Formats: sequence, C-alpha cells, structure tokens
Amino acid sequence: MRTLIAALLAHAHADETSLLQGVVGQHGKVSDETAQTPNTDWPAAWPPTADDLPHGPWEKRADDSPTAALQGYIDENLRYHASMFNKYPLMGSVTMPAGPMKGERVPFPHSVQDAEGLGFVGTADAEKIREIVPAPWQPVLTVDGRATWATWKDVERVNMLGQVCQRQWVAFYVQHPDHSFPPVEHPMQLMYGQFAGFHYYSYTHQMYTDCQTVVEIDRNLYGWDSHYATHDYNRDIHGNLDWSVTTPDGGRIMDMHVSMPYGPEQVLGRMEDLQKYGNGELAHEPEQFLKFVKQRQQQFHWLSKPGILPIKDSESLTPVIHSPFGEVDTERYPSTAAGDQWDSRNTYDESYYDVSGPFGMKYPFGEGDYMHWYGEFADFDMQTGPEFSLAFYTHHFQMIWQPPWTFVPVNDEAPPEYTVGLN
Repeated sequence: MRTLIAALLAHAHADETSLLQGVVGQHGKVSDETAQTPNTDWPAAWPPTADDLPHGPWEKRADDSPTAALQGYIDENLRYHASMFNKYPLMGSVTMPAGPMKGERVPFPHSVQDAEGLGFVGTADAEKIREIVPAPWQPVLTVDGRATWATWKDVERVNMLGQVCQRQWVAFYVQHPDHSFPPVEHPMQLMYGQFAGFHYYSYTHQMYTDCQTVVEIDRNLYGWDSHYATHDYNRDIHGNLDWSVTTPDGGRIMDMHVSMPYGPEQVLGRMEDLQKYGNGELAHEPEQFLKFVKQRQQQFHWLSKPGILPIKDSESLTPVIHSPFGEVDTERYPSTAAGDQWDSRNTYDESYYDVSGPFGMKYPFGEGDYMHWYGEFADFDMQTGPEFSLAFYTHHFQMIWQPPWTFVPVNDEAPPEYTVGLN
C-alpha cells in the first residue's frame, strides 16, 4: 500500500512529521524498559536454523503495519529514482594491482545484495584518537570532551563474489576543519551527521574480514587496513547477540553481548529524540529527520588509511569512499552472471520493506549489554556507557562501496606537482 501516507495526509491535512507522530500514538511509545527487552523477533537467526532461510528475498511487510507507514515515506524516491543495481549494475571487474592476488581479475566495486548490518557507537580517549587520525581531519567530540567511534559489522549473505563473508570496521567519527560542528550530546546527532548530510566522515582505523579475497580487495582497491580474522557471531531469533573477533594467531580484537529487539516500533518510539536532534538548533541542517526517513538509499563517506592503497604518494593521501546503501528488498537479486547484472526494470512494484521494518536502534546499552576491547583498542579507552551509546541494526541491506573518488592530502599539503589550480 504505497500511497497510504499520501492519502492520510490529504485526509488529515497534516504535515509529514505530525503523521508519523500519529503512527507512534497508534502503535505505542517504546518505554526504556521495552527498548531493552527482546520483545520483537528478527526474521531469522544467524547462523540460520533448519527452519530459517539462509538469505533473502525476505517476507514483505503487511499493508496495515507500521513498516508500511515508513515505506510510504520513500514512495516518491522508489518511483522516480533509479534502483541501486540499475544505477550501479554488477558488470565491472578489475585486475588486482598488488598483493598476493596481483594480476587476478575480481568483480568491482564491492557490493552486497543481501546482508545483515549492525553498528555500535561509543566514546574513546580524545587525545589518543587525535594521534591516529590523519590531519587535517579532527575527531568529532562529545560535550564531555570524548572522541566518538562506531564499529560496523555485516554478514554478507549474498555479495558480488558469491561468498558468505563477515567483516568489521573499527572507525572513528571525524570532520574537516573547514566544515565543523559543535560537540555532540547524543548519538543520534552522529547518525544524522553521517547519513543525512555528509557532515561527519567515518575514518576506518582497522578492518577485520573472514574472506581472504575481500581482504585483498579492501587493501589494494580501497586503502582499508584490512586483516583476515575469525568472526564468531551468533544471534537468536529474539535478538540476543554474541560476537567475538580473533586473528589467526589467537589475538583478541573484541567480544560483546547485546540484546537487540527488532521492529519499526523501536524507531517510532524514539520520535521525541529523532525530532529534537534532526530539527532545530541541534541539527546540522534543516529537516534532517525527514531526509533520514525519506531516502530510498542512505549514503555516507568512509575515509581509509593513508599508505595502504598502492598508488603514488599513498602516504600523503587519505582516500574518501562513497557508500550508498538501502534497506529496500527486491523479489530477485542481481549477480555478476552474464545477463543478470541489473535490477528488474520494474523495481517500483517489486521493491518493498521487509516485515520487520527497514532498521531499528536502541540506546543506551542495557544493563546486561557489554563490549570488551583488547590491544590498542583497550588503550583507546573505548566505552559504551549509559551516557553515550547506541546500537543500530538492519536485517537486510544492499550496498556499494564506490572506488575512492576524492583524495585529501595529509596536513592539506599536496606534493608540488599536484598544486596546479590550488590556492
């Protein structure tokens, strides 16, 4: 029921934000206790049980559900904007320029057609993070003077390699001094600054992946400091999640437990904060809330590490990577096989949000939740305390990691031969 929201708007003569408030009133506000309790099930566990599908397409939402109301917000973008894999079809490949796979051809850019995604946000010691962030970038700070970080995890159930791969980014929020904002008081300001305006960038200090081919693509085509690692990741149908990452020599990166109830109610019940930080004085720009919920695809910028990408003057350049992603599911997924690289020509009718909604979130971490870091990350004093922590999650997303399309000189000091046309 793609026109539900438009029809209700015409009937009630309400603005869009007020209409969503009505949806909240109809389905109930999420209390702090409910937000910490796994009362809404995920579509399937991971690893899949005998009764679970191993990958999508997933069940479509009901027409009279809160998820249908959310989908109504992207109706115009679904109808008039190109779908992800019609805009970025899976027709590309490239020869690896360096590393153990030098000379081999791989599909490129990296893409996923069906993946589970999770993000966890917290704080770290600001001075130590300043030491690892390449200039001129500056850490995004909290009002308490702490740096901010996110670790992102995906389970790539269907990707361009035809492999099931899991990866972890350990990234710190940064901003450019020529486009900077005051310290943040709430994690939602990071979400808006990253996904609804390109104001904050995600500087990836380390990457851990359990597919060796992906490690080589990460390092040699994106400049990510990627390493092979084992992901021990288990999540039951109720959202009780346990995850640890270890290196081949037995080194521990992190381990964690979080209970993450699913369902659009987990988002709609946070309407007060969503509006507070997405509109008005604490927003980075006008109407960030509606920009966040109305996009067919969210998109943002990663920064990878100078000195990894095998290009001239690599140590002097910070690559910028553009990543469009979205939670819209489709009746079929494209692949790299000949004749199958594009989405359907009728993606408007064949696209939908899954039964449990596009994404969810909880904040802060609950009493039984924890995240333990080891090695240099422990030295960074990375915390997920009740004063500043958030978990963001989606059962299904599709994503493209574009090749680096901007290179920011470290310290804003480009080599002399690159200074033509620069002030």
